[in-house]
Amino acid sequence: MLGLLAPCQLLADVGTDHGLLPIHAVRRGLARHALAIDLREEPLQGARRNLERAGEQARVTALCADGFTGLSGRAVDAAVLAGLSGRTIERLCGEALRSLPELRQLVVQPNQGVDTLRAWAHGAGLHLRDEAMIEEHGRAFVVCAFAPGSGPDPAYERTSASLAIAFRVGPWLLARKDVVARRYCEAQRQRLSTLVLGGSSTLAAELGEFDSACQLFG
Repeated sequence: MLGLLAPCQLLADVGTDHGLLPIHAVRRGLARHALAIDLREEPLQGARRNLERAGEQARVTALCADGFTGLSGRAVDAAVLAGLSGRTIERLCGEALRSLPELRQLVVQPNQGVDTLRAWAHGAGLHLRDEAMIEEHGRAFVVCAFAPGSGPDPAYERTSASLAIAFRVGPWLLARKDVVARRYCEAQRQRLSTLVLGGSSTLAAELGEFDSACQLFG
């Protein structure tokens, strides 16, 4: 995820778990300071221990909070959210846009619903600055970097795909003919073909999108 994070002053890592990401962010010079935020006190205790071991208590602060609640007085200009559903990330990012006027970038890794997240961001005036697909333990995950923008999002002008297909697969991944994304689309096309042939007609539209995406990959 840090590969898509541009240098910032104050990073908010929502759902930080053990606080390792903000530690790496400040050590790599990507963030001057960071907030390690989690709703549960138990992982925060582990985060505080990791901060102490790393000697980064001065640059990283652990906070118990629900998303961005209570951060309106802090000059957060970047945020990271990982391991949450696309719908949850939508809600939290919407709150962030309303309450954090200095926010300039959102780097997110949803565990599901990345297509609806891209669509929401497109309608909310967030431009898709970059994206990447990674494979871990046989599963594919997408990391998206959004930034407030005005006018049409240039990312969607990089591909001839319809918006529906670009939301489903990712305009940057399609434009780059990303190898991991190509493999993922081919696997989805095969899986959905089997289900549709077995009688799952409700999946026909999704199958059509992945079939078109595979043709775009070439």
